Amino acid sequence: MKKLVVLFVLVVVCFAYEMPVKRDYVDGVSVQPETRTSLRDRILIAPIGDIRAIMGTQGKNITVSTGGEAIAVVFGDPTPDPQNFMEVKIAYSTDDGATWTIYGPFSGEYARIYPGVDGSPDFDENPGELFFSFQESPYGYAEGNLKTMIEEGTPSASSPSTPLALPQATGPDLCPWHTGVAVSPDDPFHLIVNAFSYLNNGNEHLYAWVSEDGGYTWSDTIRVARGIDPIAGSSGAGKCRQGTGDYAMIAFHDTVTVGATVVTAPHHIESTDGGYTWTNWTELSVPAIFATSQFWWHELDCEVINGEPWAIHTDLEAGGAGGMWLYHGTGSPGSWTWEVWDVRELGAESTWIADTLFIAAPS
Repeated sequence: MKKLVVLFVLVVVCFAYEMPVKRDYVDGVSVQPETRTSLRDRILIAPIGDIRAIMGTQGKNITVSTGGEAIAVVFGDPTPDPQNFMEVKIAYSTDDGATWTIYGPFSGEYARIYPGVDGSPDFDENPGELFFSFQESPYGYAEGNLKTMIEEGTPSASSPSTPLALPQATGPDLCPWHTGVAVSPDDPFHLIVNAFSYLNNGNEHLYAWVSEDGGYTWSDTIRVARGIDPIAGSSGAGKCRQGTGDYAMIAFHDTVTVGATVVTAPHHIESTDGGYTWTNWTELSVPAIFATSQFWWHELDCEVINGEPWAIHTDLEAGGAGGMWLYHGTGSPGSWTWEVWDVRELGAESTWIADTLFIAAPS
């Protein structure tokens, strides 16, 4: 079996976790060995709230420039409120993570924010090529809002824009959760923001918004996926990435029936026009799925690498019989041939904190 050098960072908390570094990749960015020495030390960026403070739609609240020197993190800073309300803040480092500057808050106090960030490879040098998104969800699962921000300067001379509410992104018919932003590798000003409509309104579907001017104006709401029945619960939250040639994909979870039991399982859906229209979704075949399986939004991630889709899914609720699977699509949009590897059989290097998988890297 060919050696895989794909790194999927499912969640990166607001500190550099101390662990051996065996390969020349950090968050998918190649760096020189001497550059990586500082990552062996824990560097406290800021305190955070609970997991809702760091879980963006792509499972990422961090992005790194090509050279590795500039790092941007969006997170929820806890307030004194006993219900764990948080405020959205942004942290920058321009020296490989050795020191950090924190800006904000950019929101009021909210119980759930699930922020996301993405930028061009050279966002450290080019103003207007770094973008943030977050939701504003009050305590009690009440309706919130979906907002985006633009870094109009550079991390070394930051100038974050005023948060902008997306069109039709709140109200009784659409309550966005688990938002994130994806930047096109062909055009740093072509953006897709996606979210999952949640709460008790019966509208549990995936949605997207598209911007062609770097986040200053946005399309109206685009419904990405809607089945005969709504997508199942918060597991349906999707994770969007863009590739070249107007290609985009979202990996998400929907229901399948195993025997007489309905469980969630990984799916993917794709666009070939930059996010304006989307195909029918396709299930990503799971090598072992059980009536006890339960895939959640924080247990998957996806990337588009060299024009081909990749996804990783983890099942932690299968009574010890679950697994961690890496998917690679070859071919062309709409007709991918999926290769599937059991990451554990490959000899994966993983970092777990409690029952949350923070890093999974095939050897």
